[in-house]
Amino acid sequence: MYGLGTVINAVAIVVGGLLGLLCGKFIKERLKETLGKACGVCVIFLGIAGALEEMFSIQADGTLSGGGSLLLVGCLTLGGLVGELLNIEAG
Repeated sequence: MYGLGTVINAVAIVVGGLLGLLCGKFIKERLKETLGKACGVCVIFLGIAGALEEMFSIQADGTLSGGGSLLLVGCLTLGGLVGELLNIEAG
């Protein structure tokens, strides 16, 4: 079935969110903060790996070529602007 992975991912996110809401009161605040930071670092590494995977490629002659760096700068700029407009850090 086409898109099954997306459906499974969405269900897993909803279930994880509900478990967090229900069980979150039993977890110490210090542990919540540590887990949040760990998840943030993982997201950063996944984002960097995904961006580098699309930006760099090895040519048939063995040389490394790059592209898409302007797109990366634009996306980071747009994301920063949207984050500031929505005041995400206040949440």
